[in-house]
This record gives sequence, C-alpha cells and structure tokens, in this order.
Amino acid sequence: MLDTLMKSGAYRVDYFNLLARGSEDATGLYVCGSLNDAEGYSVSAKRHLYAGLLVVEELLGMRNLVGVYVDVDPAGCSGRQAFRALREDILHGAVKKVLVMSPAEQLADPEFRLEWAELFNLVPGLKMLSYSEERSALEPVELSTFVPRSHLAQNMVIW
Repeated sequence: MLDTLMKSGAYRVDYFNLLARGSEDATGLYVCGSLNDAEGYSVSAKRHLYAGLLVVEELLGMRNLVGVYVDVDPAGCSGRQAFRALREDILHGAVKKVLVMSPAEQLADPEFRLEWAELFNLVPGLKMLSYSEERSALEPVELSTFVPRSHLAQNMVIW
C-alpha cells in the first residue's frame, strides 16, 4: 500500500468480504489524496485511509467492507482509476454505501461532483457517508449540498 501512496497517478483497489457484495450494508471506502513534491507519500490519502478503516471497524463492521479504493494524484485525482472501479462495482450492485472521509475536500472539483451526482442519479438508494468528529457519528452526505440541481440539469447529455 505504501508503494501506491508514493506514486503520482497511482491507484489501488483491494477487495475484502466478497460475500457482503450486494447486501444492503455492502460498503466501499473511497480515498483520494494528493501527492506533494515535498512529501515522500500522500499524507492526505494515508490519513483518510487509516481514519476510514477505523470508522469501518468501529461503526460499519469489517464484515461489510467490500473494497477499499485509493487514488493518488497531484492534480486533484484527475485520473481516478480507483473511482472508476468503485463506479463499476456500484453500477453492478456490489456496493450500496460509500464511506468518504472528507467529502468537502474530495468534492471540491466541479467535474468530480458531477460524476458523483450522475452516479447517484443512476443508482437510486446509493448512500454516501462521512464521519463527523463533532458528533462522533456517521452522517449521510447530501450531494445537493455540493451540486445544485440546476447545474446538474445543464450538464446532462441525453442520448
């Protein structure tokens, strides 16, 4: 894993409890971090990964963890290969919940917000969760907080 955190543009997908795939509690942990030239590895990705695994263990149950998806990129995770794998797993019904440790940070990119919004429109019932340190609890992430419906409608393409 450390090898992944040290390379610009690297990604990693690790699968765990395949028997949990498709269950109502099937969870994917998505981590996206930037790699600063001054650092030897992506500090943000490591921090989110460790914190996310702790939240899964304590609140969601490791038995429900289907996969961990990690993207490391200096340009705001523009490649997002792990996200692409997560997206496919969601579309195939393997993952029903996604834990994102810092949604505001990860959804700062308008194009990435739009990708999430499109995914949520395609998969009704998909849940994005984040951990609130203030409340010491999991909270749902409302994409409407990040993507106004008017913006989504303007960017949708009808085939």
